[in-house]
Amino acid sequence: MYDLGDVVGLAVNVTDAAGALANATAVVLTITLPDGSTATPSVTNSATGVYVATYTPAAVGRYGVRWVATGTNASTFNDAFTVADGAGLISLDEAKAFLNITSTTNDEELREFIRAATVAAEKYAQRKLVRESFTETHDGGGTLVVLRHPRATSVTSVSVGGSALSASDYRLKFHGGAVERHNGTTAVPFSRGIDNVSVVYVAGVTGDDLTLAIHAVKQMLKHLWATQRGAKRPNTGDEWESGAGYSFPRRVMELLDPLANSTGFA
Repeated sequence: MYDLGDVVGLAVNVTDAAGALANATAVVLTITLPDGSTATPSVTNSATGVYVATYTPAAVGRYGVRWVATGTNASTFNDAFTVADGAGLISLDEAKAFLNITSTTNDEELREFIRAATVAAEKYAQRKLVRESFTETHDGGGTLVVLRHPRATSVTSVSVGGSALSASDYRLKFHGGAVERHNGTTAVPFSRGIDNVSVVYVAGVTGDDLTLAIHAVKQMLKHLWATQRGAKRPNTGDEWESGAGYSFPRRVMELLDPLANSTGFA
């Protein structure tokens, strides 16, 4: 898994009928982007039978990789890579310290598990845990716009039809689940329109909530890491919801329950 903006290194080996590395007449690399469009990065023949390329993705999602060698030693090879839409709540070093891992052998796999544990925790809590800035557009006409990531902690800006509102002309409502337009004393509607209201805001946990979230993600990571490696833990009734590998540990749920979205907006 790669982060958005990472340079992705790609390589393929071409062999002859005997299995020895050998050059092809030509090698083309085609990358299929998440939206279905394609890119063809330049390919370098770095050594006999070895072809390399780099690609910098500009969008999150799953990318398809197809190498096609033509002419002499013709062959094809298909692969894929994933670009994540954000970091996990804990760092790789924090994860390794918690799991008592000192080797770097499984670092990339562990990064994927950190992200998976974070997403699982956010899905359970129905809110963003990792602090991020979001920009959204909404239809005007009502006094409220409902944010897509509830429990916002602050609003950076609000504009209507391209014109910025004063910070005194809006406020967060319903525990950060919506932004209300008001004139100081009374709620007033945003100007009617389609996608004419733009809101930039920050969502994510802080303070004591962040402490709980970090511990929840660590416990979820521990569970996923253990079950992926075939570890079997007893269902004691107080730690695991069930013995299945996909279950939520009770400890994780207890840590996340106080953070769960209760705004009425999801």
